[in-house]
Amino acid sequence: MDGLGLRTRIDDIGNMYGRYANADNEGAAPVVIGSHLDTVVPGGRYDGILGVVLALETIALLQERDVHGSRPVELVNFTGEEGARFAPAMLGSGVATGLYDVDYAVARTDAEGAVLGEELERIGYAGDRHNRLGEFSVSLEAHIEQDTNLDDNHLSVGIVDGIRPVTWSTITLTGPGGHAGGRAQVDRQDPLVAAARMAASVDEDVRAMDGAKATIGQMNLHPGSANVIPSRVTFNLDLRASQESSLRDLLNDTSEKFAVIAEEFGVTYSIDTYWRMPEAVFDEDIRTVIARSAETLGIQTMTLTGDIGHDSLHLSQVGRSAMLFVRTSGGISHAEDEHVPWPALLDAARLYANTVVELIK
Repeated sequence: MDGLGLRTRIDDIGNMYGRYANADNEGAAPVVIGSHLDTVVPGGRYDGILGVVLALETIALLQERDVHGSRPVELVNFTGEEGARFAPAMLGSGVATGLYDVDYAVARTDAEGAVLGEELERIGYAGDRHNRLGEFSVSLEAHIEQDTNLDDNHLSVGIVDGIRPVTWSTITLTGPGGHAGGRAQVDRQDPLVAAARMAASVDEDVRAMDGAKATIGQMNLHPGSANVIPSRVTFNLDLRASQESSLRDLLNDTSEKFAVIAEEFGVTYSIDTYWRMPEAVFDEDIRTVIARSAETLGIQTMTLTGDIGHDSLHLSQVGRSAMLFVRTSGGISHAEDEHVPWPALLDAARLYANTVVELIK
């Protein structure tokens, strides 16, 4: 951003901004572009990174051709989109849009006990509250698809109509425990077997729902000894559905079925739904601009809906926002062999830049 001569700043959660403006458009609400640079372990080289690179390339092209519209362009690299080190996800955009309190955000800790605010201070990225993203005209983010729709259809770019909602819950089951050689199998109150039945139950339900997904990615057993029936089992449950009402019904039905299973196995049960990601619907007018730009460039697109949170979800809660998805080989993401075919990347760069030109007119 310094190399492009942008006016840079950092806000109080470490978000990085670069402004491309001139005297004629300085006072207008900007067009916001960009994404995030953080990744997961072990992550790849594209994910949100591609969105930042395409935003930089777009401003470079505008600069080369001395193009200025009626609005400035604001490039943003948001802090901690993944939530991989400091949960929850999308912290930077959450603070920038006022959806997260900054005191809550900077108090987040990682697995080693490091505090986010202290880490920002340590690396010199604890900026000023007044540098946060303000009112904007529209926002546009590019991101890899993280699915196979574009790859299966041999298309470079998809226009995203929205993002499906998500809930994260922690389920806790407790029982008396005991020695593996003790009680007969039929007399056990085993929370692990109950948890296994719950996993099978929610999987069966979700398979019957169009657009729904259920994932159990963590399970912890206490005391965790090879010859001891566990006395406590906790597991996470990630639920996703096509819309808010469907997700709410799925969560309620799942909780009721889990309670029945727990009673059947004689274990106590609780569910704590500790994080929700709301449904996002992206701006129809911006999507129309993208589609027209694609038609002008001869780039075929398809409409896609996201199943994964992005910074644009937060931006869409406070302003007009849209996203492009870019083809990934085999739909692989959050992995070191994450890859975007070069022709798809070039199509995305052309479409992104031309759309921004239309948005700043």
